[in-house]
Parts: sequence; C-alpha cells; structure tokens
Amino acid sequence: QSQATDATKAQRERQLAVDRQKQEQIKQIIEKGNAFMKEGNFSDAEVIARQALAVDPDNVAAIALSYKARIEGRLQAQRELAERK
Repeated sequence: QSQATDATKAQRERQLAVDRQKQEQIKQIIEKGNAFMKEGNFSDAEVIARQALAVDPDNVAAIALSYKARIEGRLQAQRELAERK
C-alpha cells in the first residue's frame, strides 16, 4: 500500500509540475499579446491569443485577450474607414 501511495503522490507531483509549466508558458504568451495591444497591433495580439488558447482553451486571460484584440482591431478599422470619408 505504501508503494501505491508513493506512486500516486509522485504522479500528482508530476501533474502539478506540468500545470505550473503550462501556466508559466501561458503567462509569457499573454504578456507578449498585451505588449502588442499596447502598440496598437491588434492582429498580432489576436494571433498570440490563439496561441495561448491552443495551450489552454479555458484560460480566462487568453479568452479575454482574444476578444479584446478582435474588438479593438475592428474598432480601429472602422475609425480608419471613417477618416477616409
């Protein structure tokens, strides 16, 4: 029983390490996306958000970045069209 408990504990620790690594990866991706947003580069921010969602489709920050980049990009396009008229 002790070996089974040790194996379960080791498996749990490995899973936690994988989860931490995944969260760190997403954090770095989101930071890159936020930098694109600050630059007004919404299309690249949207691409970055999709990369984060590929790693973790349920990540709230990645979902928010995706929506925000898409909306800001469309607003920017509308403003540019309005200025041409």
